[in-house]
Amino acid sequence: MKTIKFLLFIMSVSLWVLPTFIFAQSGNRNVPPSPTSDANSVSNDKAKKSSDDQSPAKFQFILSGKFTRYIEELNKFGELGYRVERAFNYGGDAAGSQKFAAVLKLDTEDKFEYDWMTSPNKKFLESRLNFKAERGFSVVQILPMTSCSDKDVENDIELSPVAETLLRLTKGDVFLLERPIGKVEKSKEYKVVFGKIGFGKNPTAEVQNALDNAPTEFQPFKILFNKSGTFDFTVSVLLEKNLKNEAAEKIQYRFFKDVNGFEKQVNSLAQEGFQLIAGRRIGLIKFALLAKVPGDAVSYILLDA
Repeated sequence: MKTIKFLLFIMSVSLWVLPTFIFAQSGNRNVPPSPTSDANSVSNDKAKKSSDDQSPAKFQFILSGKFTRYIEELNKFGELGYRVERAFNYGGDAAGSQKFAAVLKLDTEDKFEYDWMTSPNKKFLESRLNFKAERGFSVVQILPMTSCSDKDVENDIELSPVAETLLRLTKGDVFLLERPIGKVEKSKEYKVVFGKIGFGKNPTAEVQNALDNAPTEFQPFKILFNKSGTFDFTVSVLLEKNLKNEAAEKIQYRFFKDVNGFEKQVNSLAQEGFQLIAGRRIGLIKFALLAKVPGDAVSYILLDA
């Protein structure tokens, strides 16, 4: 009788402890199971063998707090056949607070070279871009920057100390440029249309009028911003012509700025067949560039974070 009672007690304790243990294990997802020494050894050997046998990774990711180091990394991977798939930057107004990142994809046909330029004097932006294009470079991405060098020879941005006041007064863009190594023939041509921001100015009408009258083969794809003084604000749109395309259809574009009704305006145009191709936010002012494309109407939800 005592033996039966003892067995019943053991069973009741087991039924109470086991679910508690299982619940604790399933809930604690941050603690991975500890493999045995044999399993760990096999895993390491397998990983090493796989690493030795596999071909180069299809994608690479780089991140740097130094702009020149960022360009050096792009060129290092470019010589191995990696091409920029996505590039971006983020950070604040303080000097040295910005970060630069890129996702690179392996291209089996070409190797690539990367360069960059700024143009604090907006009057020379178009000519400087086309000067680079004559040497085979094309614009890969445009990175908003706190400040732009005004020197003839563009050195390391971090190596050109700028007063804190000037950092707040001067804002612009850095143009990330790419060309296949060994190929210097011109493949792109650029135009820039401007709209002045300020009292009594209507940048939307200026830019829209320029887009309506731009040659068909030039297609807008990026909104730019330039601030070179306390009251000197300019918004512009960069247009690109692909010299390899013999003909291009006329596309209808819409450019506008708004503060409070931006999402409503975007979706209103979207219902008419327009789709977003570029946007820019400068303080509370938001700019959008849309193109009318065939197909079903779309709608947008904008997240502000």
